[in-house]
Amino acid sequence: MATKKTSRTQFDPAQADLFDTIAKDAGVTELIEVPELPEAKSIDLKVATAEWLTASIKNSGKTREYISEVLTGWTGIEVSKDTIDMWTKKSHPTSMPAHFLPPMTIILGANFLDWFAQKAGCRVAGTEQLAMAQIGQMIVIKQHADAQIQRAIKELPLIGYGGEA
Repeated sequence: MATKKTSRTQFDPAQADLFDTIAKDAGVTELIEVPELPEAKSIDLKVATAEWLTASIKNSGKTREYISEVLTGWTGIEVSKDTIDMWTKKSHPTSMPAHFLPPMTIILGANFLDWFAQKAGCRVAGTEQLAMAQIGQMIVIKQHADAQIQRAIKELPLIGYGGEA
């Protein structure tokens, strides 16, 4: 008899979030500004994506021929200038397949991906921003640990540090 694995969907009050606990102890209320989620409404993403792709290509200074050659080389899927023209056509846009998003972001720059993130109510953090966030987390953890060490030392009767012997 096979057992079905289920995932926990409800919050478990016995499980604490370490970073949330440390942040509360340190008096930190919000580390990173997070954009609000967009309203639930009908957005024609085909046309909006076509317009953004057109603007991104123009701003990149790269030709559609160059972009199609690089996409074909990186993905192994034949992409022609005509294909890119179909993705950017406002009157009858054809959706750019999602698997082209990473190489297009490399070719056109991070702003291309930022637009998609903004539409979803998110932000894209760069490598440097992630490293800074990790350093910040480690500093907060270290400060919290230092405070706990000092409290533990004060409570030791043999040391007599700050306490009565």
